Formats: sequence, structure tokens, C-alpha cells
Amino acid sequence: AAEAKAAGRSQEAIRAAYTKGVSLRRFVEPEEIADTALFLASPAAKMISGEAIAVDGHAELYPSE
Repeated sequence: AAEAKAAGRSQEAIRAAYTKGVSLRRFVEPEEIADTALFLASPAAKMISGEAIAVDGHAELYPSE
């Protein structure tokens, strides 16, 4: 809300600008982060080590408007 107010834009406009830079066109849900953590803690991930796994919907670091 503070960013939108400072920029003189609506929260919806700010959200749209950020999600424009995400391939899935939406923010990641907390459950999706938890699912990844649970998978990594499970036996199914026993051969994964030393990896950085991005759970970001293939987001750009600095979205363009």
C-alpha cells in the first residue's frame, strides 16, 4: 500500500506491474513454497544436494512496466 501511495498508483496497478515479469502471471502462494520444502525434506529428494531451487514462477528480478 505504501509503495502504491508513494507512486501515485493503485495497488492493483503495482501488482500488475510485478506479475507482468512472472511467466505464470501470478505471485507464488505460500503453499507452493511449503510443498517444495516438504519435497526436499522427503526421501524422494535423497539425491538432491547443494542446489538452489527457485520457487518463483520464473520471475524476472526487475520487472519492466
